[in-house]
Order: sequence, then structure tokens, then C-alpha cells
Amino acid sequence: MGNMATVPSMEFVNLPHPRGGLPVMYLLQRETRSILELQTVQPRRHGAWFLDNRVSGDAFCYLATKVDPRFLLLPFLEAKEKYMPMDQIVSFVEGCTKLPLEWIGDWNMTSICDVNDSFGDDMLLFRLNHSKTLDWLAAKVGAAATVLAGKRVDDDASRNRMKVDGFQSAGTGFAAAAATTADGAAGAGAGADAPGVNGVIRADTNVALQIVSDYISPALAGKLAERFGVSTAEVLASKAAPPKRKTDWEEELELEKDTLRGRSAADLKRPTPGPGSGPAKKAAPSKGSASRKAPLKGMQSMKSFFGGPKN
Repeated sequence: MGNMATVPSMEFVNLPHPRGGLPVMYLLQRETRSILELQTVQPRRHGAWFLDNRVSGDAFCYLATKVDPRFLLLPFLEAKEKYMPMDQIVSFVEGCTKLPLEWIGDWNMTSICDVNDSFGDDMLLFRLNHSKTLDWLAAKVGAAATVLAGKRVDDDASRNRMKVDGFQSAGTGFAAAAATTADGAAGAGAGADAPGVNGVIRADTNVALQIVSDYISPALAGKLAERFGVSTAEVLASKAAPPKRKTDWEEELELEKDTLRGRSAADLKRPTPGPGSGPAKKAAPSKGSASRKAPLKGMQSMKSFFGGPKN
């Protein structure tokens, strides 16, 4: 069969979600010793998938992404205060498969735990270190905020490339007014929320806090928000109404509307004709013309077909 790439086997399992402990479906890849989270994605509101020789009308698809196993261990570690073996810390959850603790050597537990090896490498004892855990979570928030900042810059550049060249030209009218407004908003935003390291702004950090907080307990999420000088209420408020991303065709339609509005604004600013520069009103139609309409060019009136013979 040739040198075909080997696809890692996948095992569907239920594991307790880090926030709440409810069973959630994950994927285990034992060859790569990876745990993947499953999420449904809908790229567009209207769409379909071509699968071999058939079409699927279901626009949803499943996306599997790697999850840091330390998030799955945090709720169990928070519930214990003493040094204990990990197989005693992680308790059984009904309806869930037990975590693959034989992979724990790959999870760098010293980043969130104090590890006691007094009884040898075969009997390691773990205890949650809250200071280390907050440092680890803060690094996660910083990494997520950097990615969000880069995506925001790319999206802005993509929208600018989609604009019509003439719509952005300098001068008077709607284009200049829009440019002035945009520059003013950008200046106000820069003063109130100047970009930091890697171009990260406050909004990026808030969204990153939302993402990370979805995988930790409310108590830990509150401490993490305080670490960044953000209140928990502010994080939850911005999470309640996430910005809706417009599809490509919706953005193109908005740009087309903006262009048409710009032309209408330019027409309104044209000088009105003075007295003597042109007819003030249309000439009054001749008597009887209201009931008759001239036939379109290239067409004959119905009377020519049904009228009487010509003399």
C-alpha cells in the first residue's frame, strides 16, 4: 500500500468537566498520549458538506483540540489540602472514565503542585500550590490574549483590503468624514486602552480571561481576575454578549451599503440649481396624455393589432 501515514486511534470517553464536573465527551489518543476536547462548529448559517458522493445538509462539524490535562486535575487538587498520591486525589465520577494517570509524567505537575518524593519515584505525593497555579493560569491568559490580539489585527487588515479604493480616497464628502471619525475613535481608544506587549489591549485580556475561566472553578477564576485588575462582574458582563462575527458575504454587503450611503451623501452636498439655471418643474402634461402611455421602443401598441383596417 506504500508509505501511508498511520492515523492515531481515537477513543471516545466521558471525563468530568473542570468547571462543574459534569460528564463531557473527550477523545483519547493513546499513541500520542493526548486528550482532546470535542466542540461543535458552524462555519456559516447556511451551508452543506460534500462527503464523497453525497451532500450533508447539516452545517455543523466537530472540532477536536488538545486540552491541557492539568485543567482536568485542578478540581480534584483544590478539594485536597494534604500531600497524597494522585490516584487517591482523583476520585471516581459517575458516568465518567478515570483519567489516564499513567501519563502524569508528561504533564509537568511541578508547575501547579508541590511534589514530595520522600518515598521514592514510585510513591510521589502531590499538593496544590496556589501561587504556582495562579502564575500558570496567568501565563495561559497572556498567551491567549496575544493570539486574540494578532487575530484582531489580521481581521482589521482584511476588512480594510475589502474596501473600495475610491471609497477611501482623501477629500471632502462621506469618505473624508468616515476617515476623520475612524481616526478620532482610534485616537480615543489608544488613549483609554493603549496596546501593551504584543499589541494586547484590555479587551483582548478580558476575552482571554473568559476563555480560561470556563475551565476553572469560580473561586479560582475570581482570584485570577484580581491578578489582572479586572472584576469578575466585568468578565461575566462582557461574556454575556460576545461580539458576533459577520460572515464574508455579510461584510461585503455592509461595505456596499456604506458605499451607496457615501454616494447619497455626496449628492446631497451638491449645490441646488438657482432660478434661471434650469427648469424649476416639469412641464404640465397635455390634455388626455395621462390616460395614454407611449409604447416601448421596438414594440407596437395593442390597438395596431385589434384596430380596424386602414383606408
